[in-house]
Amino acid sequence: MEIFNCLDKSFYLNLDGPYYAISNNKHGCIALAFEDRKYGEDFIKENINDFLSRGVPEPELKPIINSFEFMLLCARHGLAGIELLSENDQKSFNFCVRLEEFSSLLPTALSFNEENNMSYVKTRFQEYKEQTYSTIKDWQRYDILDIVSSSFAEKNPLRVSDEELLLFEIRYGSNMFLSLFHVPCRHNFNSLHGSIPFFTTIKDAIAFLNSNEFNRSIMYFSEVKTEFNDLAIDLSSYYNGNYQIVKIDDLKERLKEIDIPLIGFVINPNGTRDSMVYGNIDFDEDTFPVAYGISGTWELLNKNKFKKIEDRTSWNGSDSFYWNQINSFKLIQLSRSFSYESSTTLNSRLTDLEIDNLIELKFLEKEFEYEEMESLILPVSFEDEEDYDDEHDEIEVIKLLDEDYNSNVDKKLAGFYEEKINSYCIIYWDPVTGERDNPNYFKSILDLILWLWMYECSRDFPIRMNGAHQSNGLFGVAAAIDKDYEITIHTKIRKQLSNIYKKISLNGYKPEDSLNLCGLINCYYKTIHIDLIGYVKDFLIQLDGAEKNEVFQLLNLKYKEELNTKFDYENLDTKGLKMAKEILGENVINKLSDRSKYFICSALSQLDEIGYSPQFDYAGISIGFVKALEYELGLIFEKFITNYDITNFDFDKNDSGERKLIGKAKNEVDHGLSLGEMGKLLNPTYIEKSELRLNLIDFINGLTCGRFLTSKSFYKDGVNKITKIYRNGGAHDSAIKWKTAIECKEYIVGNNNSDGILKNMFSNNN
Repeated sequence: MEIFNCLDKSFYLNLDGPYYAISNNKHGCIALAFEDRKYGEDFIKENINDFLSRGVPEPELKPIINSFEFMLLCARHGLAGIELLSENDQKSFNFCVRLEEFSSLLPTALSFNEENNMSYVKTRFQEYKEQTYSTIKDWQRYDILDIVSSSFAEKNPLRVSDEELLLFEIRYGSNMFLSLFHVPCRHNFNSLHGSIPFFTTIKDAIAFLNSNEFNRSIMYFSEVKTEFNDLAIDLSSYYNGNYQIVKIDDLKERLKEIDIPLIGFVINPNGTRDSMVYGNIDFDEDTFPVAYGISGTWELLNKNKFKKIEDRTSWNGSDSFYWNQINSFKLIQLSRSFSYESSTTLNSRLTDLEIDNLIELKFLEKEFEYEEMESLILPVSFEDEEDYDDEHDEIEVIKLLDEDYNSNVDKKLAGFYEEKINSYCIIYWDPVTGERDNPNYFKSILDLILWLWMYECSRDFPIRMNGAHQSNGLFGVAAAIDKDYEITIHTKIRKQLSNIYKKISLNGYKPEDSLNLCGLINCYYKTIHIDLIGYVKDFLIQLDGAEKNEVFQLLNLKYKEELNTKFDYENLDTKGLKMAKEILGENVINKLSDRSKYFICSALSQLDEIGYSPQFDYAGISIGFVKALEYELGLIFEKFITNYDITNFDFDKNDSGERKLIGKAKNEVDHGLSLGEMGKLLNPTYIEKSELRLNLIDFINGLTCGRFLTSKSFYKDGVNKITKIYRNGGAHDSAIKWKTAIECKEYIVGNNNSDGILKNMFSNNN
């Protein structure tokens, strides 16, 4: 779209990150961009004093080139939008999150909104327009450490001008105070007894009393001294209760007065992210109490003063808690898994009733023993793994999965890596502690689902019910206020996990099943956040280059982007492979190249899934079988070129097949011979046409399958028919019907009763 093309061609100022300014909207700071270089240079001259004050006497003017990538760069520096400036215009670009990627660590869409209620949206892969915010929402993350707070709230997290902060507390009666759960800036990241809310204005306190958040999330504590009542406003005539707003002269003394170690406090819970701080009441003599804001940590001094003791200017990656929706990495859509369980599982032969009975036995309501859970996890340990990584720094997973790779790689290490990639995995971290555990691997997706249920019963559900805190007592999970609600959620989790377990048992595993599991766990579990879950090879294929590198590191695997194309023909459809083995036999399948197996498995699987439908064109399926034969026959011609020096042979320059064969031998032709050209070269009628043909036929007749390939029937009834009916018709403007596709399959691959061309080529060919 023109609007994004304009941004792609603009420039920005680099001052150890994009140059930013305070925004007038609620998002915080925004990056400045300039529509042309001259305007940017003029801006530098006009604002040189500002740059000098920031310690950058000569800011660098850099081209943006890609507006989507520039958005991610700005987001990593805590910015929330882009203002594109020109001499006559100013355009605002907002950072957004696509709803299906709501749990993303960074914005996933860039939008430009017009006054006519229309949004122009750019994602990594497409651009489109829609009614404003139909499929996207503003990127607002209260836990991101943005530039606003880190640069403009250095001395006071609440951004007020007075040295002494005015603070107010809501009381209920003379000796009862309130404790708030679900603090917005911390979500559920509370102390066990919640947090006492304080406010910087009476207006904020009244607004809080009128909010739904107040009604849902408050509990009362009594029998606590209340000496700090310099100003009390009686609100009992306005509210159904004896509420009072009380001025607090000294927050530090007030918190000491309360003396409940497992309770927290929050200032401005209904404020913005840069005007809110929180903390826990503890009794560290040196730094009691401590307040945490998004730009740093402060010690509370007497008389409502703050002293900064820690500065934070970037997000540390573990400040988000209890995301719902899906995983932390953006995945390219994948409808079919590479897993062997994509079509059948160990439970596929069971009836509905038998699976229901199995689920009753597996999904018990009890706290499972540690050993029971560990027994489901695949032991993919390799004791010398780190040593081998040091010795073989150039080992890549792609090479290890390549059956033709036979260098000095230790086969034990290769098997270890391959076992990882061909298993199911869960990559997760603890949202309470922020600690990341090692990935867990499972042989079957059904084992992984059962492990999630055991984890729910033995750890997460008990903690959601009863609460928990870390060993330092600072942070934890609040006990359930409504225990009946948590029991309902627990029952719901069991039902949904059971449904997914049954669906996969009957129909096989699909990548979308992992997305459903991820959404379920990240929505309800409190002690685990899933970054990725599913079949390892699936999500390695689905990730883009940058994120793939990161995931390979999490899995302790080697990766190089330039070798990624090797995956194309090694990823065989499991259902199609099973069908191919039934027709061709294990012996023939093992002799076929990866590429031919890929074409055959793909075509067989598609043919089975589509079935018989007169409204479908089966050309793609038919051509898949032809490609397999063409590639295998081409390998024989490649072998002839490799084993013989044919560059000096006499040949017919007017014959395209002979001319291309000589060109291949001289490395003057990149593409291989077509099936039609190879068939004509094998035509026994013209065997004596040239010295080249005589030597070619002599070479092929020396192969076990040679007499079959040089027979008249192979050319006349085989290649000739294949190229004219099964391939060329479908490749041009003619449809290929189901019956023709079946004939093509049976002629080339065969069926359970008769052999096709490939089996005749390979069954006796060693």
